[in-house]
Amino acid sequence: MIEEIVMANAQDATFQATLIDTLKTGGVKNEIRGQVLAALSFLDDLPEPLRDGVLLGLNSGVSELKEEALNIAQRFKMSPPILDAVSSFAKNENEEAASRASAIQVLVNHEKPLSDTSLAFLTKLVIDKDAPVLLGRQAAQALGSLRLRSFGKSQSDLLIRAVAKSRPVHLPNLIRPFAQGHDPKASGDGDTAKKAWAQIGNALAAALENNPGLALLQAGQREAIIRAFTEKGAIAHVVLSSVLKKKSVGQSDQQSAIKSLLDGLANGNASRGRVLFHDQRVSCGACHRIQGQGGQLGPNLTRIGSIRQPRDLIEAVLYPSATVVNGYEHYVLETDDGGIHGGLIQRETKDAIYLKNANMRNVRVSRSQIRGVTMSPVSVMPAGLDQLLSRQELLDLIAFLQTCR
Repeated sequence: MIEEIVMANAQDATFQATLIDTLKTGGVKNEIRGQVLAALSFLDDLPEPLRDGVLLGLNSGVSELKEEALNIAQRFKMSPPILDAVSSFAKNENEEAASRASAIQVLVNHEKPLSDTSLAFLTKLVIDKDAPVLLGRQAAQALGSLRLRSFGKSQSDLLIRAVAKSRPVHLPNLIRPFAQGHDPKASGDGDTAKKAWAQIGNALAAALENNPGLALLQAGQREAIIRAFTEKGAIAHVVLSSVLKKKSVGQSDQQSAIKSLLDGLANGNASRGRVLFHDQRVSCGACHRIQGQGGQLGPNLTRIGSIRQPRDLIEAVLYPSATVVNGYEHYVLETDDGGIHGGLIQRETKDAIYLKNANMRNVRVSRSQIRGVTMSPVSVMPAGLDQLLSRQELLDLIAFLQTCR
């Protein structure tokens, strides 16, 4: 109801003033204020007076309102005063890590330079083995949205360090800046810039070779990076080509990994698996619901043990894109302005398609702005759990899922 009212009246000046007053008023329930901010993020165009809602949300002292405000700032172009507030927010160590990562994403979207402190903060999240996997993915997505050509050497080195030491599951996001290519005009002196780009290529090759997540890179990602370092015969091109053309995980490798776990299922401990399922380190429960507890982005697993064979469970955990459950397909929407929106379709109206993306954010895309819709073969659930968990932890997790009947 609130969404419909906001979308129908957002261009009316009197209504805009009333809406801002609602966000200012302490007597209004936070739930209502959150719904108002969420509705603002669904607008096709955000009127200037309503942009004050971002500052009100950031200064509210309420986590949910801060997140909604940052979601708006990620979607629309913000004024310098708002971006200054977002920048201060990102640097504030007293704010929640997820909110700080969202604030940094706002700055990245606006092509604002990041401080070494912000880069170090994101790098720590993708490296830390104890960080919640969803938080690490959020940080990896922010790092993966950066424009490497605007970096100095110290920041390039920091990003390459992240590639080398990140948890394998985050590597596909982290690698994206290195596929942008080299622009001599934007990099100053031609020979010096070429030398610096070659050094980045050499360092990247060494970083990739040390990360088990290399096996998770899709063929298209590998080819894009090789093309970015195009000088034939150059050491960087040769070394990167050698590393990136190494065999990825093939069908026979997958079957061997599945069989290995099948053979060890008797050693799994369901009690430990239950704890692991709800542990933020892997965050299964953030997307999947069991007995009314957990998220709803992925399929409900309450009775999964009675409808799936052990082999199917193992395949779904290790290789989530092998088989995607009907109704949970990952769609990619391309808009006329070149924007890309991915996620699960939650609902459709005559005017828009509503997605829920991998960061659990609801996104509205106006049908009038959609250029194309494709179904991605890659599941929203990230691959690489076998890189995050030990063999015993995987056996425990499967043992728990088998008890869900």
